[in-house]
This record gives sequence, C-alpha cells and structure tokens, in this order.
Amino acid sequence: MGSFLKVVLLLTISFSCFGNVSMVTETLCIPDSPPYSGTSLPNNGPLAELVVNALKLANIKVELTFPPWARIIKEASNGHCMIAGLWPTAQRKELFYFSEKPIIKQSLGLYISKDRNIEDITNGLMAVQRSTYLSNKISRNDWRFYEVRSIAQGAQMLARSRVDVLYAEVGRMNYMMINDPQLAENIKLTSPIIEQVYGYLAISKKHKNAKEIMAIFNNKAEQALTTMKKSTAQYLDLNG
Repeated sequence: MGSFLKVVLLLTISFSCFGNVSMVTETLCIPDSPPYSGTSLPNNGPLAELVVNALKLANIKVELTFPPWARIIKEASNGHCMIAGLWPTAQRKELFYFSEKPIIKQSLGLYISKDRNIEDITNGLMAVQRSTYLSNKISRNDWRFYEVRSIAQGAQMLARSRVDVLYAEVGRMNYMMINDPQLAENIKLTSPIIEQVYGYLAISKKHKNAKEIMAIFNNKAEQALTTMKKSTAQYLDLNG
C-alpha cells in the first residue's frame, strides 16, 4: 500500500473512532506563561487556542489545566495530558510523539542586572526553571544552577540580586517586563540570544489514542491557525 493511501486510511480510521461518540474529551496541560498561554489571556492564549480549535474540528473537546512546568512534564509523560509547545530533545523523543510541524517559535536568552556585565560574572548562580530544556550552548562548568518553580520567581530573584543570571524565554520575559516596571528597571537581556527553539504539540507514547489524536491534529492545525486573529497568532511566530 502506498504511503499516501496509508495516511488516508489512518485518518479515516481516526475520525471514525472519535466519531462514534458525540464528543470525546482530552486534557491539555499548558503552562501559565503569557503572552503564549494563561488563564488571564483571551481563549487562554494562542497556544491553547490553536490546539483546542484544531481538535474541535474533529469533535474532540479539550479541557485545559495549568499546573507548574515540572508537574506538566510528569503528568504528560504518564499519558495523562497533552503538552502544547514542548521543545524536543533526544530524551523527550523517546517518551513523546511530536506534531509534524511546530506550533510556536521562541528565543532563549540570559538576563542579568543592568549594572553588571556577563563577562565579569565567574562561577555565577543561574536561575533555571525546573524541568526545562537547558541549551547545550550554556557551559555547565561555568555556572551553578538554582531551580525555580517559574520564570516569574526567577525574575524576582534576579531583580533582588539573589541570583546572578536568569535563563529564560525572551517573549515571556518581555511580557513580564512590560507589565512590571521594577523588573524593566533592574534587569536586562544579554547579547547574543542563546538559541531559537521550536515547540510542538506532544503526546506521550503511553496515551492509548496518541497516534490517532496526533494524526488528527496534523491534519487540522493549519485550518485552525487560519481562523485565529493575526494579533493573536503573531505570538506563535511560525512565519519567522
């Protein structure tokens, strides 16, 4: 059987399986991380909106939960929820199926106090969100790492000089600094950017319907994206 026919057959079976009931419900674990996702944002943010709308087209209802990142990884790894915007690594690819195309593009950087130069920091203490992806462009020999529950906690620690450096996603930090003048007054982004990363929808290989759900999402994501407002979809930065 040709590869195209296999894909068509898989999608047909997938839609048929989920079409046997009026509405199937799946859970999406998503970080409270404006401007990308969060309970304070319209439609819970563009990441949530994209996944919810894509699966809704196949009659799958998505319930959202917003636990801390470390718990998201644990719950999703055990097949209890999907993750929106997961950055793939070799280890994560052993645990998860990833969507064919990314659903968000992000930048990673280092933040320090405005009155310091990163070149002058030796054996510094770096705040890193627990269970996050750590770029291999950061030398583990040059830093001591302090795990924080959230980027917001790390930013406050940096502003109070309790850590020397914060490793964080730039878009998230920009949003926080715009809404918190004290942060903007006290900390700055170093140059150059550490790394640009793409995030994907991820579903644990332990999830009994993982392959079917992922096939549906891959088929419907583009259609769902076109229905989102440009002002919202721009945060996903997929055309960059």
